[in-house]
Amino acid sequence: MENLKKKNRLLSFLKDSNKKNYFRMCKEVAILGYLRRELPKFYLKHLYKKEFTNWKYYLGTRYGNLVRLSKVLHRPENVSIISNKLLFAFHLQRHGIDTPKLVAYNLGSSFFYEHQCSEIVSKRALITFFDNVFNDTKAEALFVRPYSSYGGDGIFKLQAKNYTNTVEQYFEHFMDGGFIITESIVQHPQIGNIHNSSVNSIRFLTYIDDENQIRIISAFMRFGTGTSVIDNACAGGFFIGIDMRSGRLKEKGYRLAVYAGKEVLEHPDSKFKLKGFKIPYFKEACDLVTEAVKHIPDRFIGWDVAITINGPVIIEANEGPGLHISDVAYDGLLRNKYIQEMMRNVLSES
Repeated sequence: MENLKKKNRLLSFLKDSNKKNYFRMCKEVAILGYLRRELPKFYLKHLYKKEFTNWKYYLGTRYGNLVRLSKVLHRPENVSIISNKLLFAFHLQRHGIDTPKLVAYNLGSSFFYEHQCSEIVSKRALITFFDNVFNDTKAEALFVRPYSSYGGDGIFKLQAKNYTNTVEQYFEHFMDGGFIITESIVQHPQIGNIHNSSVNSIRFLTYIDDENQIRIISAFMRFGTGTSVIDNACAGGFFIGIDMRSGRLKEKGYRLAVYAGKEVLEHPDSKFKLKGFKIPYFKEACDLVTEAVKHIPDRFIGWDVAITINGPVIIEANEGPGLHISDVAYDGLLRNKYIQEMMRNVLSES
């Protein structure tokens, strides 16, 4: 799979008529290699395109890894909460931070619902378990996520009208791991007008600076495509930057290089024009992640936030968020003075 992605990325680069001339690209790659002390393979994801003029301000793979592994930025007690979706859900709900309601969860064959533990060893018993959950909650749908996953891996949705087949399909997955089961999010209708198969979320980056002040560095929005219930770019969706002052979408979005890195000016399904769309409750979303940082004071976190008709909810957090997409959406994170400060701290420990 990884080799196929690399092949697709290379083919996309070779076929792209929007790339810079080869002399310019070679020069930029050489400079980036010197500045970042790595072979800058990340250049082939998007930076080779003509419009990427701020290429010197992109973090790259090595800097991204240093951020992810930094002991200056991440404390084990914070990471233990962030990286485990069950602990994360318990912690946020206990402190009144808006997040999808935790309905049930499992540890292998042990399923927990309404303060009771049920030992489940057959598909029929698991279907009966969900019969009771849907009957009690009257939920139209439930979202099921592994305790630890990235890029949407292992996430699926149970619909009240036809969950039996899905439960049977994922029975072995349940038995082999741990999943949290939450109420499905009903996103704001204005966002649903753009794409309604997936919950389209905002990724915020927060940083606690050297003066102990919480800073929201950047934000971008992800949209799913087709019938996928996942909005992640690595699952075939796309991303687009957000202007932090206005809360409006920027001019163009992008797919990942493995999906040809194409520019996106309108949603490919709904044909909704993206530029200038004002995100509902954007200020409230900023306030929510700022408050959440106070309860999980890791110095650098990526927050995934959905917008509902009643306001924002935090879906999950990442202590080591992939930074390439944020880099592209911001057009070079190193243009931000707080990211510059953060990297000085990170590089001093390496």
